[in-house]
Amino acid sequence: MMEEIVRNQTRLVGRGVRFHLGELLIRRGLLTVAQALEILAEQGITLLACSRCQSQYNVFGARDASFPCPACEGPLAPPPQVTTLEVRGTLNKPLTLD
Repeated sequence: MMEEIVRNQTRLVGRGVRFHLGELLIRRGLLTVAQALEILAEQGITLLACSRCQSQYNVFGARDASFPCPACEGPLAPPPQVTTLEVRGTLNKPLTLD
C-alpha cells in the first residue's frame, strides 16, 4: 500500500503537482488530520495559517518565534480548525549537516 502511494506521489510530482505524503495518506483514509498533525509535531513542525489570506505553512520552531505570512505579510497563527494539510510552503527550515 505505501509503495503504491509513494509511486503515486512521484507521478504527481512528474506532472508538476506536489502533495506531501501525509496529504495522500489522509486522502486514502489511512491517516486522520489529527494523526498527521501529531506526526508533524513530533518532527518539530507546527501548521500555521494566515488570518488575512488563509494560506497555511509548515513552520519549524513556531513556538519560539512569530512569522509573517510570505504571501501577504499577515500574522501566522495556529488555525482554529484544521481540515486540510495543504500548505504553500515550509518556513524556518532547520539546518542539515551533509
